[in-house]
Parts: sequence; structure tokens; C-alpha cells
Amino acid sequence: PGSVSVSLAGSSSAAAAAVTVTEEPITVLRVDPVLITGAEWGVEPSIAAATSEVYTASVKLVQELTNEGDEAVIYTWVTLSDGSFKLMDPADLTLASTDTSVIELSAGSTSTYAKARVPLTGARAGSGRLISASWIDNCYVQTLGVGYAEGNVSMPVPTASNVAFPDGTLVSAAN
Repeated sequence: PGSVSVSLAGSSSAAAAAVTVTEEPITVLRVDPVLITGAEWGVEPSIAAATSEVYTASVKLVQELTNEGDEAVIYTWVTLSDGSFKLMDPADLTLASTDTSVIELSAGSTSTYAKARVPLTGARAGSGRLISASWIDNCYVQTLGVGYAEGNVSMPVPTASNVAFPDGTLVSAAN
């Protein structure tokens, strides 16, 4: 146990960090995966904007899954017992759909997010804990933490359907 200041040789104090070592191990408090389909940005001038040009920016993360093939990205943050948090690389997680008829994992992950989508065929509406994320220590083969992404897939009720038969007959039905 103790502390030390670590810096790059010949650099300013801006490139330094204090490191404290304790006997208490750092543990995972929370694993928080989030399904996101977009972001809505807003910018509003502050009261003093006329003189100082100060603006307040806001962002609202959006989750809108309503049709077959709609995609979302999965960002997963981990909160640790020392108060720090980390955006996880999906390669370090085990991600799974809790109901593949509502949402499934899809190709296209990067080092900061994974992808999920409403199935292209046979999809149904559903909500709740749709994606599970587990952080597993592969050296000791133990689970460090598990979390769930809450989601909502609201499929519209079809108002009509058409069925085409091989002989060319077309049958239509409407509600």
C-alpha cells in the first residue's frame, strides 16, 4: 500500500497522475448496457448569451425500435467500487439476447459498441430486459458482473396482408 506520482519524462505536470495502492480490491458495482438508436441534440442560449455567447447543449439518447430490421447500438459502462467507470469493449463482454424473437445481436461491433436488431422475419413486440451483458475474467474464469439493457420493441399491428400463391392467385385481407 502507498501512493506514487507517475509522469512522462521531460513532460509537464499535465501528463502526470497520482496512483494510490490499497489492500482493498476494486470490485464491479454495476454493469450497465444501454440500447441506443439515435440522439437528439438541443442548444439553447443562456440568459447572458447576448453578451458572452454562452450556450447550453443537451443530448437525449433515443431508443426507437418499431420495425423488422431496426438496429440499435449497445454501449456498456461498468461502475467500479473506487468510484471510476469504464466504457467496455464488447470483445471483453459476453452479450446475449434474452428473447431472439424480439431482438438479436447483429454483426458490426467496434471497440466501443456492439449492434442489435429486430429480427428481419418473425419478429414480435416485447419489452424489458432484452440484452444481457456479462463481464467475465477469462484468466480466473469468474463473472465480475452482469447487467441488462432495458428495451422496448413496439411492432405496429398490421392493417392488411397479401398472400400470393404459385398459380398467381392473390388474396388480400384487411382489418
